[in-house]
Amino acid sequence: LQWDPNSLGDAVTLENGNTTVRCDKGDGCGMGGSIGLRGYDSGRHSFSLVIDAIPSNWTSGWRGGFAVGVAEPGVDVNDGACSENIVYYIHGSAQRYGLGGQSASESDVGDQITITVDFDQLVVEFRKNDEVLYIAEDIRPGVPLHPYMSGCAGATVSFVQQVAGPAAERARDRREVGDMESLE
Repeated sequence: LQWDPNSLGDAVTLENGNTTVRCDKGDGCGMGGSIGLRGYDSGRHSFSLVIDAIPSNWTSGWRGGFAVGVAEPGVDVNDGACSENIVYYIHGSAQRYGLGGQSASESDVGDQITITVDFDQLVVEFRKNDEVLYIAEDIRPGVPLHPYMSGCAGATVSFVQQVAGPAAERARDRREVGDMESLE
């Protein structure tokens, strides 16, 4: 997976063959972001991001200016709270289409966030280091969702891997069976 070099917010740069996005928007609430080149509009797809850097100007506990998730095409990559995204804020909350959300655990450098878009169940699931954080329900059928990140002052994330389609389902099923067998 790669970030889209033609869809970058203010003060956003791509590194490592467009697999890493860095936001240097500066102090305050200004945010810049990017969307991934590939979008999904059917089936079940997962991708993972690792948090490489947390904005340097944040005070303890405030991480509201850094979000990862998915967005619809045409999202305003300079507005982290716009209405076309489903995000997990690194400070520990999740938001669906800018209409509020729920609490989740806070993240830090090195954490891996896995986002699964499931058009069969119409949900987007967020995991941190394989622990479920949040599930956004009732996504819009057939409307493409792209990987998305938004941040400020040094926020940096990289794509880790892509696991998609039937192979991912089979791998998940094998893990669950293995877990059950280990309990017996």
